[in-house]
Amino acid sequence: MLSAYIWSSVALLGVTTGIAYSQYQQFYPLAVYLVTNGFCRIVVGNSMIVSFIIFAKILITLFMGKLTLLESELVTESLKNTFLMTTLALTLVMRDHISSQLFLLMPLLTTKVFHTLIKSRIDNLEHMNGMTGFKLLRFFILQLLFVATDFFWVY
Repeated sequence: MLSAYIWSSVALLGVTTGIAYSQYQQFYPLAVYLVTNGFCRIVVGNSMIVSFIIFAKILITLFMGKLTLLESELVTESLKNTFLMTTLALTLVMRDHISSQLFLLMPLLTTKVFHTLIKSRIDNLEHMNGMTGFKLLRFFILQLLFVATDFFWVY
């Protein structure tokens, strides 16, 4: 189901961009149309969500391997709570310019969900079977990556 969503989103983005290109064949009018038209903004925002889903799946596969059932449920629950709290905070802080600041939402959500996932993996690390030195090294590199991300968000 997720792969169908991803492929349909990519196809919709391609069709929307193709139609816009057929109307405006120069870059600047094309870009202005894509960011001012309501439907195009939704399609581009959806493609941003899809790109972060793909990015998160790649990070999980590279650094954490296969998630347990408990970790998958934790990610889903954390994503729901984090999305609700973050969008509520954005609507309170950015009343007039919410659409221009939404690009910060997906990296923030991804970071917060990965922090929850890392904490869960650390708590359950001693109970997991088959943890080799290479798997621990991959997990340590992921932790360093998110420490750098936290440093970037703060400073």
